[in-house]
Amino acid sequence: MDSDKCSENDASGKSEEPMPRKSSTVSLGVDVPPDCTIDLAELVKRLLSFQAPNDDYSVHPELTAQDCLIVCHMAIKYLSSSTSVCVQTDSPINIVGDLHGQFHDLLRFFDQLGQPPQAKFLFLGDYVNKGKFSLEVIVLLLSLMLMYPDSVVLLRGSSECASKCSHYGFKDELIGRFGANSGTSVLVGFLRCFQWLPLAAIVGGKLLCCHGGVSPSFELEPFASGQPETNADLLNNKIERPFELQQFGLACDLLCSDPMKSPARDNFEVSVPEGERLKLNWVTRGRSCSYHFSKEALSEVLRILNLSLLIRGKCHGPDGFNVLLDRRCVALISSTDYLGQKKNNASVLQIDSSNINTRKPGAFFVLCPVKAAAKHLQHLWQSAGEIADSVVLLRGSSECASKCSHYGFKDELIGRFGANSGTSVLVGFLRCFQWLPLAAIVGGKLLCCHGGVSPSFELEPFASGQPETNADLLNNKIERPFELQQFGLACDLLCSDPMKSPARDNFEVSVPEGERLKLNWVTRGRSCSYHFSKEALCSSLRSVNAALLVRGREIANEGFALRHDRLCITLCSAPGYHGTRGNKGAALQIEDREVNLDRPGSFFVLTPRSELLSEKNRSFLYWHSTA
Repeated sequence: MDSDKCSENDASGKSEEPMPRKSSTVSLGVDVPPDCTIDLAELVKRLLSFQAPNDDYSVHPELTAQDCLIVCHMAIKYLSSSTSVCVQTDSPINIVGDLHGQFHDLLRFFDQLGQPPQAKFLFLGDYVNKGKFSLEVIVLLLSLMLMYPDSVVLLRGSSECASKCSHYGFKDELIGRFGANSGTSVLVGFLRCFQWLPLAAIVGGKLLCCHGGVSPSFELEPFASGQPETNADLLNNKIERPFELQQFGLACDLLCSDPMKSPARDNFEVSVPEGERLKLNWVTRGRSCSYHFSKEALSEVLRILNLSLLIRGKCHGPDGFNVLLDRRCVALISSTDYLGQKKNNASVLQIDSSNINTRKPGAFFVLCPVKAAAKHLQHLWQSAGEIADSVVLLRGSSECASKCSHYGFKDELIGRFGANSGTSVLVGFLRCFQWLPLAAIVGGKLLCCHGGVSPSFELEPFASGQPETNADLLNNKIERPFELQQFGLACDLLCSDPMKSPARDNFEVSVPEGERLKLNWVTRGRSCSYHFSKEALCSSLRSVNAALLVRGREIANEGFALRHDRLCITLCSAPGYHGTRGNKGAALQIEDREVNLDRPGSFFVLTPRSELLSEKNRSFLYWHSTA
C-alpha cells in the first residue's frame, strides 16, 4: 500500500501503541459532531478480544452509532487523501476473500496467522451482508486500516453498494441495532466510505487482485497502446472516486466479472455469416451485469498489464478456493459454512516470499467450519394422505428475504410494530420460512409444490433410483434451514413454470447436423429456474412415482388452469389479485382417499368482491414497498 499516512496522524502505521485519533471537522458527508473523539486502540482491542459467552453467537460486542460514524469519517478522510483506485503493495502478505459478516471466522484467521502489524493482510471485499456480524467485521477492518495502513489493505467488493446493503441484510442489521433513524445514518456513513475504497491491488508487480475480474476495457485504448508499467496509472486516472457501482464499465467489471467455469463454456462458439467459427472470449452474464471471461481474455489482459496471475473473491467452492483457467486465476472465499448451508471451508492465500513464483505463488491456509449446520428436524416431503385433521404448509417463492423486503411484508410489519420490533418480527418469520417443507405427495399420486419440476430429477441419483425412494433421496439432498438461491433443485421446486403455449412447448433450435432438437427445459429469461415441457414433466413425475403436478405461482382468470394435457394443475386462491386483475380464486377439493387421476377432485371457486376492486379501497388492501 502507499506509504502515506493519515494527515492528522503522526504515529507510524507499524506502531505497537497507536495514539487515539480525532475526527476532523471538515465535512465529508458523514454527520459527526466536531468534538467527538474515539480511541481506536481500545476499540480494536475490544473487538479482537470478543468471545461469545457460552458459545451464544447471538451476542454482539458493544458498539454505538457514534463509534461507527466516527470510524467512517476518519476512514473517508484517509482513503480520499492517501489511497488510489489501484493500490500497489508488496509481499509477504495474506490475501483474504469474501467474509460476508462472519466475524468469528475473521477472528480465527487473526488468531492463526497473526494480527496487524505483525502480519500483513489484503482483503478482497464483500465484508458485509448475509452474515449476522457485518457491523463488527467492517468496523474492525476499517479501524485496523487506520491504525496500520502499511499492514491492512481493503478493496471494495460487489456487496459494498447501496442496493445490496438494502437487500441482503446490512441495512436491517443496522436498523435492528441502532433504530431506524440512527441505523439509517450509520448506513449512509458506511456507503460513503465504500465509495472511496480502492478497486484493485497489484502485489509484488505480478499479481492482480480484485473482487471480480478483468474487463474488456483493458483491450481498448488507452490501455492497449500504453506501456504495461504505466497501465496501473492509467487505471487510476480513468476511474474517479467517490463513485457508486454502475451496471457497466471498467469499475463494474473489476467488481463483478467472473471466469468461464467449464471447458464447454470456455469454448463457446457461434456461427458467423461467412460460415466460419468465432470464439467468444467475453460473454455477458445473463440477467446480471458485466461478463464471463475466457482463458484467452484473461491472458491478454494480464499481458497488457504486465502481470502474471489474477487473485479474486466471489468463490463458493467447498475447499475455500478454486484454481481456474489453466492456473491463471485463483478464487477465494474466507467465510466457512456460507449462508449456514454450504458446509464449505474458508481459505486465505499466504504469500511468504518477497519474490513471487507465479507457478507456486503461495499456500492456502484453510479453516473448517466450527460445527456442522443443524440437521433438518423433519423430512422436507410430507405425505399429506397420511395426516388426518392437520394443516400442511409448503414454502413458496415469496417466503424469502428479498421478496419480503421488496413486495410489502417488511413494510407491513414496520408499519404495524415500528422499525425495531417490525424488523425483529420479520427476522423471526424469515427464520421460520427457512424450515418450511418444499413439496408434498398426496395419496402417493399427486406431487404438490409452489413451482414445478426440476431437470435435477433426470440426473443422478434420481435417474437410477427406485421411484418410491426418490422422495427420500430428495430429503437427503436438500438440508435446512436454507435461503432461496438462484439455481438448483430447491429453486426449481419453488420457481419453475410450465411452458404455456404450444409454440413454446415445441421450441426448437438448429443443430450442426441440420436436424431439429426439441428443448424440454428453457431458462426463464432474466429470472431463475426453467420453463418445462410436457415431456420434461412426464419424465420428472415418473422419477418420483407420481402422476400429477399441482402447483401455485400463476394468476388464472378462473382461479385454476390445466396445462400439459391435464398433467399440471395450477391454482390461484387470491380473488381479485392485487386489486387489479378481477380473477377468481380457487381451491382443489379432493374428497376420496383413493385419488382418481381422471377426476382427482373438484374446484371450489370464489369470485372477487366488487368493492375490493375500487380505487378507493385498493391502497388500504395492498402494501407497496417504499425502499
